[in-house]
Amino acid sequence: MVHDATVEFYDARADEYQRKLGTADTPFLQEFAAKFEPGQRVLDFGCGPGHCAAYFAGAGLIVDATDASAEMIKLATRAGVSAKVSSFDDTSTEIIYDGIWANFSLLHAEKADSFRHLKTLRRISKLDAVLHLGMKIGEGDRIDHLGRYYAYYQTDELTDLLSEAGFEVFFTHQGSGFGMAGLDEPWVVLWARAT
Repeated sequence: MVHDATVEFYDARADEYQRKLGTADTPFLQEFAAKFEPGQRVLDFGCGPGHCAAYFAGAGLIVDATDASAEMIKLATRAGVSAKVSSFDDTSTEIIYDGIWANFSLLHAEKADSFRHLKTLRRISKLDAVLHLGMKIGEGDRIDHLGRYYAYYQTDELTDLLSEAGFEVFFTHQGSGFGMAGLDEPWVVLWARAT
């Protein structure tokens, strides 16, 4: 579940988000795309304005993109991306993916639901599919000063959750950066293979 106020924030400020963060220099975007052959299928799970999905499509991949924000989906569609409004719970697809890009999207899902969402992503992943997961580092969960819900994790906590869900982590990288909140916050990216 994504909190209504979080979706409302992204609906109201989609254009601003695209200007500030919707660029092709997203960390690990090019490296992730290079893991696949043209024609392989990738899901951008929480695609925002669609800049990552557009990059994948430009690399010859078949891309499906989803986001809970209707305004973000409008921007993604304008970028030429096949995108639809969908919450984290709307994963009834029969499509099986070679890769899933969940770049700082699942941090808006209730912490209690994280394992269930990861299990669903495993269900729609081929054996050896690669999952990119970007999350913020911290403890617990809270509403930020912009009204968005955030769940925070430690790297080993995410590694354990991924393992339990049927993924094997083979790469982690920690960094920090400024988002819409204007704060320099720590984050972690994990790559995991479906086992």
